[in-house]
Amino acid sequence: MTEISDYIQDINERIFLPGLQREYVWSEKQTEKLFDSLIRGYPVGQITQWDVAHTDTEYYPYKFIQNYVDDQRAVPESLRKEGYRKYNEEASEEQSNLSYLVIDGQQRLTSLFIGLVGQRIRYTKGMGGKRSNIQHWSSRELCVNLLGHPDFNDEKLSGDFEFKFKQTSDFDNQSGFGFTETSKGIERYWFPLPKMMNENREVKSSKELMDMTDKELKGVNLSESRRQHLKEIRSRVLPEIKSQILNENIQSEEVKKEASDIKEIFQRINIEGEDPDPHQLLLSRMMSTWPFTGPDNEKINPRELTENWVPSFQQEYEAYNTKIDRELFMRYSMYIIGKTLKTNPVTELGESELLEIRSKWLKEGPEVSKHESGDGMWFCYGLDAALKSVTKLGFTSGSMSTMAIIAALGKFYYYNPNANPDDEENLRSVYNLLSRLLLLKSSKGSIGRVEATRISKFIHENKEEDYTIFPTDEVWDFLMDYMDAEITEEIIENIVKQAEYQNSTPSGIFSNWDVAAILDLSTPYAQYTSVDKLEVDHIFPEAKAGEIADELSIAEDELNIHRIGNLQLLPSEKNRQKSDKLPIEWLQNDLGDVEKDEIKRVNNFPDDYPTVENYREFIEAREKDIIEAVTEEIQS
Repeated sequence: MTEISDYIQDINERIFLPGLQREYVWSEKQTEKLFDSLIRGYPVGQITQWDVAHTDTEYYPYKFIQNYVDDQRAVPESLRKEGYRKYNEEASEEQSNLSYLVIDGQQRLTSLFIGLVGQRIRYTKGMGGKRSNIQHWSSRELCVNLLGHPDFNDEKLSGDFEFKFKQTSDFDNQSGFGFTETSKGIERYWFPLPKMMNENREVKSSKELMDMTDKELKGVNLSESRRQHLKEIRSRVLPEIKSQILNENIQSEEVKKEASDIKEIFQRINIEGEDPDPHQLLLSRMMSTWPFTGPDNEKINPRELTENWVPSFQQEYEAYNTKIDRELFMRYSMYIIGKTLKTNPVTELGESELLEIRSKWLKEGPEVSKHESGDGMWFCYGLDAALKSVTKLGFTSGSMSTMAIIAALGKFYYYNPNANPDDEENLRSVYNLLSRLLLLKSSKGSIGRVEATRISKFIHENKEEDYTIFPTDEVWDFLMDYMDAEITEEIIENIVKQAEYQNSTPSGIFSNWDVAAILDLSTPYAQYTSVDKLEVDHIFPEAKAGEIADELSIAEDELNIHRIGNLQLLPSEKNRQKSDKLPIEWLQNDLGDVEKDEIKRVNNFPDDYPTVENYREFIEAREKDIIEAVTEEIQS
């Protein structure tokens, strides 16, 4: 049994984390509930620590996170300089006092560490701010309501213990600390728990805490009798924080075993305990083997490598920023050896299969990736090529159904070095497959990892083919062998009726998957121009919607300017030329006869020119032609 305050003293001094541990993932709510459980005397589980003080076994120690970046995107260097971290940082080899590595209970210990001496920080300025500007972030500390106690329950009090993360004034003009009164008259005094500790992580004396809170309550506009009553409540809560949290003994167990036993213990704890994320489990298993097995030139640290790769890829592919994470790299790794990223396949991996994945990471290839100059260059290249392809084609993370498709496409490039992600014919083939998959998503109601895994299986069965062009027709036939239902004309008609354009991001032409699939499959424009140069255009411009509605004597929302029948694909230069002109004006005045006929043909225009007067007839006739074109493409 060890007191929590002693753990706080020893963390990152004598107690660290092993490399095989998972990342910190607990939310603010989970941390708040942990402290709430402690003050109520509820059990919070056991800490299992590996005694390494007297072992010769190799291990990689990592630090606990004190100031946590609660954000999915790349962490700016400005935050790192201030000590904020998303991932655990490797401890220096000079940590001579290192005695224990925690193999179970990391989430709880990290939450205690952050709650008592740290912060969480998140980006708060949205698209309008700069993530590199630290003033656009907001830090939060765990607070206790010093006026919340179950023995005090008048109408102006909450009547129970309360813990909540509140905003600090570090990067904002005001904090959420101190005395507050809600619109319903409920009084609270939010006191940050880190204020209970000094700079050496020692608990401050009771007198010091009382004096500090007396001074703050003295500045509140209250009657003297009310102030004394609130001080009385405060004087009950603070000692209970000390006795029930800071001085509470938490159950712990020391394990004195060799590294091979620790790997097995860790795996059993993670499988038999709360369900682990498969990607975290895989990374843990890699860390238990890769840095310690084989020749020195093959001993690599996958945790360190992925920690560098993730932000590098995030910065390169902004449209996929929040979707690029360690899970993507772990799924890609399993696909490369013909496996799936699920708990059972990961736990069943033998050491030879783990080392096979490492050999795939270390494989040398004809191309390099800007994201890695040493170990893993070809491995990174495959994923880099996949993201480059979908980004050039304009598919954003919103229009893509799952990142597992990216991992499968990365596997294609990994095993087919002569397939060029910049080659027009290859891009066109990838474009067509993605469009079919997105249409399939609408047909089935969902599409994701199952289809991606089947694509991976096809690539694995044909990894010696050395494709130069992505084999869309073969992959599609392979997928259809597993499908229970076909995509009928009725299904396509329903999709067309429901498909609408939503504002696109600057980095991608497609903002929703219906539009992406239908426009690609219904228009042969990709046969005549570079697919990455195509843009979605409103035939009747959105800017003229009000004017068109007035002329037709209907409400603007009834016009439905974003419906698929009013959308076409145009080369970017043509789209700029057209701008906000009405279609009849653009077609008759700006284009020659040959060019005009091509626009009408490849975009399935009905025979009549599109005019404001025949707006409805034109849109409905065009949607009928689109349904026929898509049906023919899918069923051919």
